[in-house]
Amino acid sequence: KNPRILENSNWLSEPIYEIAAVFFIVAGMTTVGREATLLLLFLLSGALGSHFRFGIITWKPDATQTNKVWFQFKLAWRRSFSSSLYCDSSTISSNRLVGGGSWSCVSGCSGTASISAQFYCTSFSTSEDWTQGERTVQYSFSGTGPFTIRFSGCCWIGLVSGGGSWSVQTVVDLRRRSDNGKINSSPISATSPIIRLQLGCSYSVPIHTDDPDGDVVKCRWASGSSECAGVCNAVPGATLTRNPCVIIYTANRAGWLAVALTLEDFMTSTSSVPLSKVPLQFLFHVAQRGTGCGATISFASSTLADNVCVTVSPGSTFTTKISVTESASGT
Repeated sequence: KNPRILENSNWLSEPIYEIAAVFFIVAGMTTVGREATLLLLFLLSGALGSHFRFGIITWKPDATQTNKVWFQFKLAWRRSFSSSLYCDSSTISSNRLVGGGSWSCVSGCSGTASISAQFYCTSFSTSEDWTQGERTVQYSFSGTGPFTIRFSGCCWIGLVSGGGSWSVQTVVDLRRRSDNGKINSSPISATSPIIRLQLGCSYSVPIHTDDPDGDVVKCRWASGSSECAGVCNAVPGATLTRNPCVIIYTANRAGWLAVALTLEDFMTSTSSVPLSKVPLQFLFHVAQRGTGCGATISFASSTLADNVCVTVSPGSTFTTKISVTESASGT
């Protein structure tokens, strides 16, 4: 209903190499989304609307107050879907909230508990019609849990496999750990929301994760309607190694595929019970491109090295140059 298009495109995505920042891609509306009027009205309290493209939510306990949690979530939507999602340079500079809907506590909470899913826009694209953003919010629970926090609705972009409703959820457990007596923090990931693959090529795609507590992080395919709704096992033929987390896939069908993973942290590599669960849902885009399967990219020496930590003072601006070269197959 809102044909306005964005004014900037500032993302970089590559099948294997990733920069430690998260970018989000959203696209157009399908016939299903236009016709499912009654369904969308029913889901309005829990969903902003159609064409969800990316989602992750992580959390950590407050350092001083018992049962208070800091959530950080990142979402992406089709930018032209509604005026509430409109983002341009002025939206970013004014630090204005966009979006809507809510994260709901569906298990473990007393009474009705919800967290706004509005976010601060951090980037947008004119040519691909997407907006992305993130937000950090605090919430005080009445106990130690565990609690299940979920954001669900309809609909995903048109996909090669699966589609329809989305559901992303995390499990928060504020009971003190048996190994160190501390409250756990969830694992985190800076995976790009869209990873481009060359049609006909085989890939081992690493999913980069970390854990504030130094726990062992393992990944698995999300399962069940509560974890992945319409995109469970939506990458036919793909296999997954849990630790390190790597998706092994031969891109033999062109189009968009939704990847739905659950990240779990464990006290040790032999532990069988996870301390927490975090959703990670993003897209593969498979297409015929100009380079062959052997194409690689490399970073110039002027680019910051991998895993470098840079300290930036509050209120200051940090600028760095990222230089990348690509070599085609056989050159």
